[in-house]
This record gives sequence, structure tokens and C-alpha cells, in this order.
Amino acid sequence: MNTIEHARQALGIRLRALRKERKLTCEQLADKVQGLTRSTLATIERGQRPCGTCLGSRLAKALDLKGDDYDTFMLACAATTVDGHVLLSIAGHMHHSQLAYWFMNHGFDTYKYNSP
Repeated sequence: MNTIEHARQALGIRLRALRKERKLTCEQLADKVQGLTRSTLATIERGQRPCGTCLGSRLAKALDLKGDDYDTFMLACAATTVDGHVLLSIAGHMHHSQLAYWFMNHGFDTYKYNSP
């Protein structure tokens, strides 16, 4: 499994957990996000589809994510579509230790880049 596939799996697990914490079905969450179908949401949760930052921001709003939870979720969404070098430029506003922590907690063994 490559890094992007791993990122998709990690995001899917996190997204499903967030949805279930809020006691929402796939259909209920999809209904809260303009342009999202239950089927598409299910494929994201299974790690079979990327979730870029545009859709990620709409999901974060529907899940009422704020602060660090929002930042972490958006970083996870970005990781499903880009490689590590681009991801680090996206995450440039994050402190190096926060970024390293995110990578380690999501099972990435490829966090070997210099801090932004």
C-alpha cells in the first residue's frame, strides 16, 4: 500500500468514527453536505476514494469540527490526494511537532521530510 492509499484508509477510519460519535448514518451525513451522496461517502469511509480539501471542508462543517480537530481533519483530507512534499507545504502553518504527531498517529512511516 502506498502513502496515498494509506492516507485514504486512515481518513476513512477517522471519518466513520466522527460520524458514529455524532450518531449519524451515512445517509444523514451525506444529506448535510451539498453534492455528496451516501454512496460516495461510503467509498471515502472504506478508503477507496480521495477526499480533497473542498469536500473535506464541507464535511468538517457538517460534523461541526473546530480548531485543532478541523486542522487535523483537513490535513488528513489533503493527504488523500497529494504526496508528502506537497502536503508539507499545505501544512506549513502547523508546528513541526503537530505535523509529526499527525503522521505518527495515522501510521505513516514516511515522515522523513524537513519541517516547513
